Amino acid sequence: MEADGGKRPFNEEYLALMRHFGMTARTTAIGAKEQNGDVEASNGAIKRRLEQALLVRGHRDFESVSAWEEFVQLTLRKANERRGRRVADELAAMRPLVVARLAEFTEEDVTVSEWSTIRIRHNSYSVPSRLIEQTVRVRLFEDRIEVWFADKLQLSCERLRGRKPAPR
Repeated sequence: MEADGGKRPFNEEYLALMRHFGMTARTTAIGAKEQNGDVEASNGAIKRRLEQALLVRGHRDFESVSAWEEFVQLTLRKANERRGRRVADELAAMRPLVVARLAEFTEEDVTVSEWSTIRIRHNSYSVPSRLIEQTVRVRLFEDRIEVWFADKLQLSCERLRGRKPAPR
């Protein structure tokens, strides 16, 4: 996972994404934030544009994730319409995108603790106590986890984000 030249390492998920799209992973030098200024400036502009669109909308509540995604796509489409020729030039320079689906989840085998918990990606989850000391297979989706034992789904819950301290 070490990047070339002693730069910061890549995580396996990022490397898998790069392989999927036939791309080579590259980094900027540590502490050289100016090397990705174009990307950072674009990200800031998108965040400001979305913030403004939400303010004009009057509220931040959406009926569903798909409604939020549609709102974002519409906002970005409006922004890109103003750049017509430059966007057309960029699109012409792009190569076709691989259409094969990415894996929907990754799997990890973990042992259930004596407190009926499992630790996945720096977060703890409670599982049924009948699984104490058993090894379970966990499917990590983008938005949820599934805990499987003996080929049966034992638990499905929202995936936690960030790093939560282990229970004491």
